[in-house]
Amino acid sequence: TVPNGIYDIISLTGVGNTISGTFTTENLPNGYSLQYAPNKVRAIKNVLATVVNDECSGAYPLPVGLTCSLDTFSTGSSTNSAVTAPTCGQFIGPDVWFSAQMPPSGNLRVEVAGLDITNPCFAVYTGNCSTLTQYACNGKTYLTISDLALANQVVYIRVFNQNSTDTGRFKICVFQPNVPLNNQCANATQLG
Repeated sequence: TVPNGIYDIISLTGVGNTISGTFTTENLPNGYSLQYAPNKVRAIKNVLATVVNDECSGAYPLPVGLTCSLDTFSTGSSTNSAVTAPTCGQFIGPDVWFSAQMPPSGNLRVEVAGLDITNPCFAVYTGNCSTLTQYACNGKTYLTISDLALANQVVYIRVFNQNSTDTGRFKICVFQPNVPLNNQCANATQLG
């Protein structure tokens, strides 16, 4: 069976003057081309010349659930956005964009997991695509936002590979977490 997305054909590692690795003989399937990355040759599924969610204006809307349901996406064929670089993850591009409607509670959790890209990072923005303001930037795999001022607003999520131009697949989900009522200072629980 042909995988959907990216898969390695050659993977090399080296120590000193020795190079070792694996090689598989493949008939490149229709719709795939070769991509060269450090220490790898990959077969990558061809996509449209431009990725729909390559810029904020084409942000893919993520459904906000009650639990995390990771969906797979790719940065393949994406480019650097015209938006100022995020403040984390040593951004050098490329990136892809998503949108999510904040729940009425103002609580939203974003989770990202790398598949082909090893260190996915993401930034969360408020406003609209012509006047974005970075709200948070995360070099980790998750972020919980608890901000009643953002209730019912659309936020934008920009995903990229940390300090790398390598592209590949990753998983992302957004959901409304259970956050204690006293999570904010204004709702502090008074102790005896």
